[in-house]
Amino acid sequence: MALKSLSFLFLFSTAFAAIAPPQATTVEQLRNEAVSRKKEIAVLTTKIKNLENSLNQANKKFLSTVKVRKDIEESLSLVEKRLHQGQAEIQNLQNEINKRMKIAVVNSLGGQLNAKDMMAHKFIMISLQSQLKELETVEKSNLKQQLELQSQQEKLTEYVTLENDLGQLLGDLEIKKSDAAKSYLVERETLEKIQLKLAATQATQKIKKQHSKLSSSLLAIYAPPIEEFLSVEYKKKGVTFSYSGKKPVLATQKGRILFTGSLSTYGNVVMIDHGDETRSVILGQFTPKVEKGMIVSTSDVLGYTQEESSGKGKIYFELRQKNKVQNTFPLLDSSKFAAHSLNQSKI
Repeated sequence: MALKSLSFLFLFSTAFAAIAPPQATTVEQLRNEAVSRKKEIAVLTTKIKNLENSLNQANKKFLSTVKVRKDIEESLSLVEKRLHQGQAEIQNLQNEINKRMKIAVVNSLGGQLNAKDMMAHKFIMISLQSQLKELETVEKSNLKQQLELQSQQEKLTEYVTLENDLGQLLGDLEIKKSDAAKSYLVERETLEKIQLKLAATQATQKIKKQHSKLSSSLLAIYAPPIEEFLSVEYKKKGVTFSYSGKKPVLATQKGRILFTGSLSTYGNVVMIDHGDETRSVILGQFTPKVEKGMIVSTSDVLGYTQEESSGKGKIYFELRQKNKVQNTFPLLDSSKFAAHSLNQSKI
């Protein structure tokens, strides 16, 4: 047993030596980069909110302008209709006046008029004067309609120009908002990669410090149940991984599924028997895809995490030997963290 222990510790130490590449990013550098990204995200968030406010104001003004423009078009249509009616009325009056004037002229050339003819002539002249006054009134009204038409046309041109300008402004603001949103998503994705790498780097360093405390009766090392995690919390027993989004939950070592189910408000649980009275327990916000009795190998998918409304969830992992919870953190395979950290290095 002592020989096996020494061999295991030698292999464990050798694995740690190959973890970090030359010029590896330090924890402090990752923290500084995360702070920088968070500041940029805050700036972009403010920018997007300001653009949204500008868009809302411009959109309200645009809709108001469109309504006014439509009202002007309706008013212009009515003015044009009245103007046409007035022009037709003027034409009719002019025709009637010309007709009566011809009659009056003919009567006046007939020489001596009797009383009856004179009454008729007088009636024609009175009617003619009335029609001339009516014509003058209609012409004045028509002139007023023409001025109103011109005013409405000028106003329509003004609002059509304003509508076009506002439409262009809305388009420009939408493009700026879209560009800002794309930059925001890129920064968020980059920040998450930095946080993942930071969590992996920190976990790796902490495990390296604690590997000397490994129990000689627990010779195997265990893969983390989730590779892409945001942070790791541990004390002297189990380990809690926080995550974001949908992630695969993995078997930490080969074994047989002993139990799957739910545990009160803590979420679902999968228990794996690894032999030698050693069992692992994975508990949290995930949906198991395995059943009791199945044989699994290291890193086989047991299920998938659930996307939480808060954006973050937790997976708890512990090892038990003879039904006693062990100090699990030092037993984790830090090379899995290191590999994950290297995969996230292109940020």
